[in-house]
Amino acid sequence: MKKIILGLCNIVALLFCAGIHAQSSAEDYLAEVNKLLKLQDCNGASNAYNIYKQLSGTENKSIQDAILECLEEELIRLSDSYEGPEPTQEEKDAFLQEFDDSYETYIAGLEKEKKSYVDLGLPSGTKWKNKNEEHFQTHNDAVVIDREKIPTKQQWEELKDLCRWTWMNNGYYVTGPSGASIFLPAEGLENSKGDKDFVGSRGYYVTSTSFNVKSSYTFDFNAEDYYLNIGGNGDYKVSVRFIKKE
Repeated sequence: MKKIILGLCNIVALLFCAGIHAQSSAEDYLAEVNKLLKLQDCNGASNAYNIYKQLSGTENKSIQDAILECLEEELIRLSDSYEGPEPTQEEKDAFLQEFDDSYETYIAGLEKEKKSYVDLGLPSGTKWKNKNEEHFQTHNDAVVIDREKIPTKQQWEELKDLCRWTWMNNGYYVTGPSGASIFLPAEGLENSKGDKDFVGSRGYYVTSTSFNVKSSYTFDFNAEDYYLNIGGNGDYKVSVRFIKKE
């Protein structure tokens, strides 16, 4: 029974340790989850699903249930191959309950993480939210609605100058002096018709600092560089990342 529990505990650990891997979109990861489930690769499916959630910002109940079912079947396979006394049904039920509790704790942690701000150890004391806002916004709309939460030109400069930037094929991991990191995805931009361009290759982010009455600063990046730019205040919608200063 100990071997069975250790095997399943390794699976649980992978749920907690899944990270970002290079892939073009959340839908690619969702397709990968389904492929791995058909192969009964519970670990791989769990990892791919976690990355799908990070990129899409959404949950998929049917996929969650399928992964749990895969893990339960894995327990049965481990039980069948276990050379020793057959685990009792009570032992199996107790372990599955322990796994369910761990998984619920993990999901609750993800929900809390979506709302949290990361202390990168910046001199200004600015904390950066660890997720982009769900929808793109024009500069004017973002500043009018959430000016106090929008980074200034100076706060973006601080992030640029004092952090380590690592390109990950679809965005940057930004690691601050404290060792903590945030991920800035290259979400491209959206025109007035709702069409998106440069997804996965370029990032455009709002600042709350105006250049003149017609233009404002944006923070832009691609795989080669990251920099402040002067953008228009027109109909183009770009990514929004909130900050908090305590």
